[in-house]
Amino acid sequence: MFAVQMSTRSMLKPIVAFDGQVLEVFVDDLSGSGRRVHVGHMRSISLTQVSRGKEPYLLTVKCEYQILAVEVSAEALAAAQQLVVAVQAAMSPVQPSV
Repeated sequence: MFAVQMSTRSMLKPIVAFDGQVLEVFVDDLSGSGRRVHVGHMRSISLTQVSRGKEPYLLTVKCEYQILAVEVSAEALAAAQQLVVAVQAAMSPVQPSV
């Protein structure tokens, strides 16, 4: 299980948790706009460096009908990279048992 606070400078102070199947994004806002996405609905996940924004990195999860984007601080980069690897491994197709 991963749980990483991606940024403390962003107003939403996002925390991303992954239990091996479901990626959940928690944010500190009044609308309750956090998101949950199962790996079966994900098309891709990436961590890229950005030139604009409060944080230098962006975690992007592309799904069929939505895109999640979470700012990532330099301090959380190593944990975010581990999270991406874990999610990508979970996204690989499961071989049916014979």
